[in-house]
Amino acid sequence: MENQNTSLPNIPVVNPPVPKRHTPGKWLVAAMVLVMVGVASVLVINNKPKQSVKAEPTGTVQITSSGFVPQTIRIKAGESVTWVNTDTAVHEVAANPSLKGFDTPEALKQNGSVTFTFDEVGSYGYHDPLNPDKLKATVIVE
Repeated sequence: MENQNTSLPNIPVVNPPVPKRHTPGKWLVAAMVLVMVGVASVLVINNKPKQSVKAEPTGTVQITSSGFVPQTIRIKAGESVTWVNTDTAVHEVAANPSLKGFDTPEALKQNGSVTFTFDEVGSYGYHDPLNPDKLKATVIVE
């Protein structure tokens, strides 16, 4: 018997194809991050307190010796009014009826001012307690 040397031919080994994993693209990840930041921003904005500590005045009322100018001022809810004493005499501002935080803590000297933010719709009468019959006016909040 002859010695047969049987060798197998060199056949390359081919691994079966691995299914490609679908991973989100860079743009999709960026879009998802932007959406999350946007939602977080809305939540933060909606959780802010309604009453601001020092609002920028929307309207200004002058306190003169003859009365409040203008006599009636219209603003939107959340806006504020600043009263400025342009008279040489001292004046005060008080709500009719009382409105928490509205009344001036002390008399306003010449060029003194006070600001109040109106958060709720309504009509708010006010006067100068030092001259209540003559100095009356109204803030209308829409």
